[in-house]
Amino acid sequence: MRIAVSLVLSLFIFSCSKEQLPVFLSITEVRIGSVMLETGNITPNVPVNQPVQITFSHAVHPSAINGSVLLTEADNPVQGIVILVNNNRTLNFQPLQPLQNNTTYTLTITDALRGAAGESFAEKSFRFVTEPGRMEVTELKINGSNVLPIITIQNVSRSPEIEVRFNYKLNPSLVQPYWFRLLGPGGNAAVSIAVSADSLGVTLIPQNELMHLSRYQIWISPELTGSRGEWFEGFVKNFYTEADETPKFPLISDEELLTLVQHQTFRYFYDFAHPASGMARERNTSGDLVTTGGSGFGIMALIAGVERGFITRAQCLERLDKILDFLETADRFHGVWPHWLNGNTGKVIPI
Repeated sequence: MRIAVSLVLSLFIFSCSKEQLPVFLSITEVRIGSVMLETGNITPNVPVNQPVQITFSHAVHPSAINGSVLLTEADNPVQGIVILVNNNRTLNFQPLQPLQNNTTYTLTITDALRGAAGESFAEKSFRFVTEPGRMEVTELKINGSNVLPIITIQNVSRSPEIEVRFNYKLNPSLVQPYWFRLLGPGGNAAVSIAVSADSLGVTLIPQNELMHLSRYQIWISPELTGSRGEWFEGFVKNFYTEADETPKFPLISDEELLTLVQHQTFRYFYDFAHPASGMARERNTSGDLVTTGGSGFGIMALIAGVERGFITRAQCLERLDKILDFLETADRFHGVWPHWLNGNTGKVIPI
């Protein structure tokens, strides 16, 4: 009987004490985008353009949300809008501006927060680092003109000044020369590299004049990073240099040019004629194959050669005699010479 009384009394006391336990508001989840935040650790790679979502164990009292969520960067407050969703169990904090990349922030939920039934809340803090930004080329200037939108860049000076501008700053002390290359017909062109005063640009100047009418490629390595760790996927852009209008041969008059063209043409038919027959070869790789059609042009060239003083009349007659002697014994069909003949034997070379 004494044991039963003691048991009933113990249950009564336990029941009374349980009813008097205070109820607290607690956090069940904090996320920014798809990234979960944890207390005690600095969470990396947090997106910069997503709201902070804080989910609680109980509904939050709407009148307690103002000033209860603080987001700071180096003690500088980040302005944002706070709203309640999910039957007042989830609090959203939307920054008015995207967060800075690769920057450490502190999220604090203060003890001013209360539950809908008056539940108290113990202050919690979370620290996180935002994701690195993506570095991009915003301008590509050649001799001061932005050519980035142009698909085919032509007529570029052979001594260009190339400036590449980025959307994020570089750390000049970390810029490596091999990250910036100018590739041309001869491989890597030697260039000097300088980072701009605002650290947003790099200037490349070739140390030697580029080849004319040639394709060059501006190549930037994906190893390049911004001053705050921003990542870069690399960059490639081609351009073509202008023509070098400097004369490559001595300047001559029109009459001298005509004489030169006629002399070089004459030499093919006279100097390169078949030695046995005097006939013109079909081409410079034809060997003993000579052509009656081409030899007709050759005879006209002999006449022009005498007129222009390339050979004497006696040399012209000597060559004509050799051609006629050959044709007298060469194959004919119904009195007509074939188009191709063997220059030694006079036999037809059929198609």
